[in-house]
Amino acid sequence: MKKAKRAAMTLALAGMVLGGVVTVAGPAQASGRSGPCHTWHDGHTAGGWCDGRGPDYAYQTQAECLSNGSPGQLYMEFGPTRWFGDRRQSYAYCAPGRLYAAWLYEYYKGKLFHYVRID
Repeated sequence: MKKAKRAAMTLALAGMVLGGVVTVAGPAQASGRSGPCHTWHDGHTAGGWCDGRGPDYAYQTQAECLSNGSPGQLYMEFGPTRWFGDRRQSYAYCAPGRLYAAWLYEYYKGKLFHYVRID
């Protein structure tokens, strides 16, 4: 029984990761969160915002940037944490043309419950 349950969980997680969206154990339908998150990026900046209400729900952008060295190394940049409904957005900056990947993280009461890759 344990092996079947573990295999089902592994398949479910693989499907979430391959789809580009991952939901971590968290609130199912807690109050305060309403509306979608919106993301964008260009060659050096990634950002986004989430509709809804804080302060229990918050969001933050994280970017992986490629350094100028040879070989290039990845380093992280983080945008400010904002409450859901705060449209000032969370931005993460890299040097021009050095944005490698970015994510928008969603938190409930300070704990990560969902994130999406910014494509």
